[in-house]
Amino acid sequence: MIAGERLRILRTGKNLKQEDIAMIIHRTPQAYSQYELGKRQPDVESIRTLAEFYSVSSDYIIGLTDDSTPYYNVRPQNLKQLDLSGLSKDRIDTLLTLVRFLRQSQRP
Repeated sequence: MIAGERLRILRTGKNLKQEDIAMIIHRTPQAYSQYELGKRQPDVESIRTLAEFYSVSSDYIIGLTDDSTPYYNVRPQNLKQLDLSGLSKDRIDTLLTLVRFLRQSQRP
């Protein structure tokens, strides 16, 4: 239900109608209404499009985080101050493995 609530809040915050958003994601107004009511879940492409339209992260839309900042707006200096407190050693190791993988995948 979080996704539906957040979609409604984002839409009304821009003073848009459900029909307006339905056009943006190439869905019927009825289908989009079902997303806001929590009766259906938007597909990945619709979530991506909505996240870009509203300039929020897809994680925010689906309720994985309360921080709406899109990942492309995260500044490197903020990442240096990443708070890992409360994470288990296994979680930190997993995070470090992911960082190493991402660094390697960027190399030409």
